[in-house]
Amino acid sequence: MVIGHNFTFSSQEDANQLLKFFRKEGISARIEPIPQTSYSFIIKGRYESLRSYLSDCMETICNTGETTDNTSNQEASDENGSDVHDEMDLSAEERKEFSEEIQAILEFLLKQKDQATRILEGKNTGDVAFEPAFSENGQNEEDIKAYMRFLFENKILMDNGLFDFTDNLLRFKEIKPVDELEYTVGISPGLFPDDEQLDKYEITRIKKINAEIDYTVRAGPEIIGNLDFEKLKKELELIGEEEDYYIHAAHSIALKRDIVNYVLSVMDDSGAETIDDLAEELDMCPGEYETNERSIITYDISYDFVSEIIEDLKKLEIIRIKGNKIKFSKK
Repeated sequence: MVIGHNFTFSSQEDANQLLKFFRKEGISARIEPIPQTSYSFIIKGRYESLRSYLSDCMETICNTGETTDNTSNQEASDENGSDVHDEMDLSAEERKEFSEEIQAILEFLLKQKDQATRILEGKNTGDVAFEPAFSENGQNEEDIKAYMRFLFENKILMDNGLFDFTDNLLRFKEIKPVDELEYTVGISPGLFPDDEQLDKYEITRIKKINAEIDYTVRAGPEIIGNLDFEKLKKELELIGEEEDYYIHAAHSIALKRDIVNYVLSVMDDSGAETIDDLAEELDMCPGEYETNERSIITYDISYDFVSEIIEDLKKLEIIRIKGNKIKFSKK
């Protein structure tokens, strides 16, 4: 199936909601669970330890760029004991990407450290850190957002176990010096520390294996003819998807609709009786005018794609196939 469309969600509930929508609109659809596995690379340590490691990584990356054509300078660097990713062989683009990543992490760590310093200043164990405006009769959306924002801004304190939620109050479970707090940040595999660096900088590396299920709603070929785009947009908004998600889907479906209309037009005009004939006619077509002779749309449709389109159109009872012959169902 090539003229349907796939919608992927992390929640089975969201997938079920869209499935019901399609069936209500007369569009065949089914849900397929898709397993997703991946690695996440994480480093953990105190602020100064992580800052020192990342700063040395930055220095090594800069030196790699400066000494690309000068191996003697690299040897001099080795003699000075720079052991952070000494064997890096990076392109200019890779050096730029790594440098930007390191700079962003350093800025994030400093921001977290400054925030922790402000929050912990003058506080004692048992003091109230945040008083959510929750009532027994309900929760105001703005109050919930304020509470979640506080937790996000003080994630470092959460991760270090400094908070305890009791009696509808967020209290300080304990107080630690800011210099003793441990930070956890994601990092690219290329910046992952080796065994020697773990000991040298007193940091920890974590390789996290992620395994989860995504849910793909596979909408059938009817979607190119029966879909009301405004209804789809509203349904995706109800599910909670961003507008970009809808725009991507709408563009893809509209494009497939244009391709199908073009294929049917060529088949009708040429009188092609087999898929081979149709594919040949499509290859010979120079294109079509969009608004005037200086605005042309051309199509480059593979033989396999044409074959799949015909199969989908057969399911929609637009095309009949008998042996290697194809013809319109209503002709």
